[in-house]
Amino acid sequence: ETVLQKHYRITPDTFEKQMKYLLDNAYHPITFSDYVNSLKNNNNELPSKAVVLSFDDGWKTQYTYAVPILEKYNFTATFFIVSSYVGGRSYMGWGDLKYLADRNFDIGSHTKTHAMLTKADSKKLTNELKKSKKMLEEKLNVKIVSFAYPYYAQNIAAGNAVKSAGYIGARGGWGKFKNSIDYIYKLKAQEVVNNPNPFYEENF
Repeated sequence: ETVLQKHYRITPDTFEKQMKYLLDNAYHPITFSDYVNSLKNNNNELPSKAVVLSFDDGWKTQYTYAVPILEKYNFTATFFIVSSYVGGRSYMGWGDLKYLADRNFDIGSHTKTHAMLTKADSKKLTNELKKSKKMLEEKLNVKIVSFAYPYYAQNIAAGNAVKSAGYIGARGGWGKFKNSIDYIYKLKAQEVVNNPNPFYEENF
């Protein structure tokens, strides 16, 4: 196991401790699309201490280990899916994703092939963004309106392409700005890694 893998991989026990921390400290998980819509409406409908929990790529372990814990705490989350990975070894299948969609978890796109969008030409951008959206919508019978950039890699061209493809907002990586409607296609996020208590107030 590489240092990077150890950085991102956590045990179910650690994940449950993280979720219990949120519960004990009165955080209220919402979906990414709910958050985007709230920014467009001046945060009027957000619960107190709202937080978005998101998972990338569509790993099977997310379904096997994280989802039961989320359900135990009655928490929602957003899963950003690489559409061409679905059903592959180590990844969730369409039945798994349908289960999530049917239980009010949020499904978003993470491109078709986990492409580095900052290095893609306009044709590649369109292919990655529109085809993943179309496939997820057809297979799951839900509207796909949320997007997350692979590798957190985004620029003006990628942001414009995400908007043109029909997404209402996108999650980027880190940034010094405060999330607002002005940054709706590159909203910053805080990584949660192999740490029993990563939810420090200064991160939010």
